[in-house]
Amino acid sequence: NTMEVLDGFAIVGSATTLPELRRCPNPKACRGTRKLAMSTAGQLFSGLSSSQMCAVGYDRSSEGCSRCEAGFGRNTKDPFVCVRCPEGSKTIFSAIAHVSVPSVLFCMGLHSAMTNIDGSKD
Repeated sequence: NTMEVLDGFAIVGSATTLPELRRCPNPKACRGTRKLAMSTAGQLFSGLSSSQMCAVGYDRSSEGCSRCEAGFGRNTKDPFVCVRCPEGSKTIFSAIAHVSVPSVLFCMGLHSAMTNIDGSKD
């Protein structure tokens, strides 16, 4: 017997428990193995598990493929999407940008707050 699972859903369970079908927060995350072998009692065969439900980049141990694998992180535009982390200089540049932009904006705001309406400084 086999169980076919539609994209956007994952099987939660193990070789010793009855499987449950769950909707994934990000349908694109649940695109791993889509057919699982089942025993006549409705249990997943020992060689197969719910961990095969997740697409590359998503943590197979998380329910509904809701966490990112090591080397992947959340997309800033969509918090449900895991993307590969940049390597080397891209990471350093990103860290510098994340620190310097808010610092510059803070200094500009501080300078603006210290200037009176008529343009003189306290």
